[in-house]
Amino acid sequence: MSNFGQDWQRPPTQGVSEKLQGLVKKEKPLKPRVESTIRGLNRPISKLDSTSKQLSKKEQKLFNKIVQAKQNGNIKAAKVLATELVQMRKTGSMIGNMKLSVEKTQLRLSTVNAVGDVIVSMQPAVSTMKAVVPAMNKIMPQASAELESMGNLLGDMMPGSIGSDNSFADSEMSSQETDSILQEAAAIAETQIGDKFPTVPNDSVNVRTFVDSLTGS
Repeated sequence: MSNFGQDWQRPPTQGVSEKLQGLVKKEKPLKPRVESTIRGLNRPISKLDSTSKQLSKKEQKLFNKIVQAKQNGNIKAAKVLATELVQMRKTGSMIGNMKLSVEKTQLRLSTVNAVGDVIVSMQPAVSTMKAVVPAMNKIMPQASAELESMGNLLGDMMPGSIGSDNSFADSEMSSQETDSILQEAAAIAETQIGDKFPTVPNDSVNVRTFVDSLTGS
């Protein structure tokens, strides 16, 4: 089993054939890649939040126009504006869901980053505890048993530790899952969120129901 600490803080090593053929692109260690992606997601989150607030203001203004048109007896204008409001609200809902998805991805990456740091920092302590147990057993058997129990507990929680084959997570699988999250985050971060709103498909049934409820027809 590969050492999680090495994968976390240093880039993966390449085989001889890979180095000769240049098939594998040199990669940075996993930790800075995760941290860089977390920071990179702040921009789309901020943009989506700003767009959502702008839409909310426009929705309120448009709704006020619908109320005014209805008060003036201009049913045709009220229907047109109401149809536009429905589409605007669909767009707002879409943007809100996009923002939640990006924030979810960022949160998952933050969790990966925190857990990775904890595992790496604990590995030396686990090794030290296991090395001390034999000597402690001769002097203080009871304390030695407690140390051994704690060492086994920590070892079971950490990939690549001496404690158990059934560890908390296999380092190779963790790296694959992290790479999957990074790819998902990269796809979101690279998406250009322009000034124009995304195209929303028409839903004539819901539009008609909403318009009729406003105009009383």
